[in-house]
Amino acid sequence: MKDGLLIHLLLASLAFCSVQAAPSKEETVALDWLDRAPPPARIGVSWGVPWPQGNITKVETFALSDADGKPLSVQSWPLAYWPDGSVKWTGHAVAATPETRGPLTLSHGSSAAPETPVRAAETKEFIEIDTGHVKCRIPKQGQHLIDSISIGGRAVGEHGRLICVLEDRSDYETNHTTREVEFVSRVNSAVIEQRGPVRAVVKIQGEHWSEAAHRAWLPFTVRLYFYAGVDTIRLVHSFVFDGDQEKDFIREIGRASCRERV
Repeated sequence: MKDGLLIHLLLASLAFCSVQAAPSKEETVALDWLDRAPPPARIGVSWGVPWPQGNITKVETFALSDADGKPLSVQSWPLAYWPDGSVKWTGHAVAATPETRGPLTLSHGSSAAPETPVRAAETKEFIEIDTGHVKCRIPKQGQHLIDSISIGGRAVGEHGRLICVLEDRSDYETNHTTREVEFVSRVNSAVIEQRGPVRAVVKIQGEHWSEAAHRAWLPFTVRLYFYAGVDTIRLVHSFVFDGDQEKDFIREIGRASCRERV
């Protein structure tokens, strides 16, 4: 997919670190950007916080505030548990802006509501996500990872799919020739893995398929991350190599094509 469509692989170079001392229920957790500077543009950021055994229950809620004490919208969820059932790690997500100055304070309480919460809906055929800036429609089956993207009510792209190129060397020793075969994504399922006011995650699973070779290989998982009020989508693509290591060579993988709407 083209950069002009605001589809970027955001590897979250911005991160938080917590205080060294394990907080009690009455204490707060101080967080800050690793480079001590807020992001240059609005961006979705997720991080984790560890907790001592017996300190946090599964039903605990959290609030977040910036350096000036302004409440921020934060989404929280448990990541791991201690043997006694208390929470060992919590995950948190925020839509940060250049005004989100640290240090930030994470405390027990209720989060402020975002101005434009993420909305996730689904039908039998599609999942639809609306961040308040971007609307994305995701098919549950077929070739396309993304059926359409619109910004401000204007369609900017459609029919996004993965492309993989296999280099077949099975005839190389005899005739010194190779053959390239193009594969495209074939989606088997798409589910809303997480939904909330600040962040929504869509998990897409499938395989790379070639009609010419009548073959499927490299099963993949793609996760799309959406954040409230953010006009970018984070895409994480992973796959399993299930080919023949003696003759199946990956010439190209991870490239995505999308028809841009002008």
